Amino acid sequence: MSHTMSRAEGISDDLLPQPWVSVCVGDAAFLLKACFREASYTLMLSDLDSVWWEEMTSDNIRQRSQELNKRLKAPVPAFFRHLRDVMEPMLSGTGRERLSGFTSRRLHNQLHIQVRSELSGVPFYWAFHCSEAPI
Repeated sequence: MSHTMSRAEGISDDLLPQPWVSVCVGDAAFLLKACFREASYTLMLSDLDSVWWEEMTSDNIRQRSQELNKRLKAPVPAFFRHLRDVMEPMLSGTGRERLSGFTSRRLHNQLHIQVRSELSGVPFYWAFHCSEAPI
């Protein structure tokens, strides 16, 4: 079995029980599935033409949060808890309202979703770097 095939099966195992949620990011509409665990996440987005996904572990989250938030000094669990809190309205919303602080950009076979919010009064930035899903 190829690495890509086993990776695709892992995505399905985590995300299969999660519902698809309709979301608007900027002017773009997507369907979103996400699974936030204690210190990692997997998410999948689709515009019905393409499907993108990203999976992040605690180490990946620490590295990206430090790159994007140089002025913000907080432990990884605080970053991750805040990220889950920021995503919650998107995951539980109707998809009709536009969520402030979220923007999207497509680059070749990638979809980047940028998030801007505040953590303890300091700007907090996050970027989901989603690659085309192996289907």
